[in-house]
Amino acid sequence: MEQQVSIIADYFFLKKQDYAAWLRAIGPTINFRGISDKNIAGKYEYTLSQFLKQR
Repeated sequence: MEQQVSIIADYFFLKKQDYAAWLRAIGPTINFRGISDKNIAGKYEYTLSQFLKQR
């Protein structure tokens, strides 16, 4: 559940801000960023759509 909340929060941050602002916001405290590129908002959107399909 915590991970889902984090994904939702990141998605809305990315929609309101941009990729560069998101990278600055997560800062140096997060060492592993996984697969991250300028299309990450689309990846979050896809992930969120899969959450809704599970309901």
